[in-house]
Amino acid sequence: MKPLNFLSRHFSDLLVYLLVPMVALFLPAPASRALVRWMSGWQWLLAGEAHESLLSAEKYIPIANANSWKQRWRLTVILEVRDLGLLMWGRRNAVFSEIAGVEQIEQCRDRVLIGMHWGPSIAILSLLESRGMKPLLVFRPVERSIFRVRPWYYLFLVRSVCYIEQTCGERAITIKGAGAALKKELPLPGTSVVVLDAPPAPGRSTIDGHVVGHAVKFNAGFPEILEASGREYHFYAISLVEGPSALRILELTSAKKPESREQLIGEYCSYLGEHIRRDSAQWRIWQVAGQFFQTTAKADKSTGQPG
Repeated sequence: MKPLNFLSRHFSDLLVYLLVPMVALFLPAPASRALVRWMSGWQWLLAGEAHESLLSAEKYIPIANANSWKQRWRLTVILEVRDLGLLMWGRRNAVFSEIAGVEQIEQCRDRVLIGMHWGPSIAILSLLESRGMKPLLVFRPVERSIFRVRPWYYLFLVRSVCYIEQTCGERAITIKGAGAALKKELPLPGTSVVVLDAPPAPGRSTIDGHVVGHAVKFNAGFPEILEASGREYHFYAISLVEGPSALRILELTSAKKPESREQLIGEYCSYLGEHIRRDSAQWRIWQVAGQFFQTTAKADKSTGQPG
């Protein structure tokens, strides 16, 4: 990496992952949200990551305006960081007040929430915990190698894991051995949160699907465990509302029981695809999309389908 790019990345990370949550802690919530909106318009901020995500997204979905897309992507990322700071340091009600539809969460008691790496959604665990709903989440431990390359980002990831462990307690489950833990925990009282769009690990059994016209693969383990548990599930998302307000909305589908793993995956693909078509900048894992999608033909801007 060129020295100038190296310094820009570190300075960007310092601002976003350290200073934003620190400053937000001492500001009224509307002021810190306005700060995030303002910073999202700085084209140089997180420029490398925004550009890499845009290049990846363009392979699968048409992008009409690159600068607007990157601004929306930055808004999603920075707001997630700001929210985490407020949630961890005693101001979770400030975050809840910015999310429309939080009262729906009561429907989810002792059910399963199936989501994706979407929007500024880190508040979902606190929403559940605040209502005594014993949240469960499967998470991936932070790789120490990230510290050598991006130390401020690494510290944010460590804080995220601390938040998961504090909020979920013994129902915070690492990816290693998650299958056995899910089989045990899913039928017990509590609301389980599963993010289904994580790229499957090599060598694992997978299920095929199609999202925005492209073949994808999912880990086969969870659909089978969910079906065996007898639990009802909802698809959910916490999404930015349209426009620059940085307010969010909790989207929740009606409860269902899985009829088969193929039915579950087919409906999930439709749900994820609908969101990506509507506002693709809110999907937070474009940089690893190549591990999820099995085809990479560039999207036709006129049709939105692979070229």
